[in-house]
Amino acid sequence: FWICIIINIYNIQLLQNNKEVAIVNELHFDNTSQSQLAFNIIQATASSYNQVQTNVTNEFGSESFYINNPSKVDRAFLVIRDDKIIYALNYQRDIHAPLKDFYKTLLK
Repeated sequence: FWICIIINIYNIQLLQNNKEVAIVNELHFDNTSQSQLAFNIIQATASSYNQVQTNVTNEFGSESFYINNPSKVDRAFLVIRDDKIIYALNYQRDIHAPLKDFYKTLLK
């Protein structure tokens, strides 16, 4: 039985013309073992749903994956683990390209 202790949680809403285009959840853990465990649990949970697919890219941070939900085709879901922090992003697919530059700023 494993327990992950989250030290801090931040919720960030990105707006464009007063309309929400992205939500970023930032979870801070005490150490990398805790963040790795939580990341693995998130990935396993997402993969366990019928119709939902995970796409591991490890393109960002220490590791990352996308969650593809066919019932929400207008949204993209990305989970990034960077050392002791997990970022869970939910954003409009049409801003995917410009948001890639945001990841670099987010992970500094």
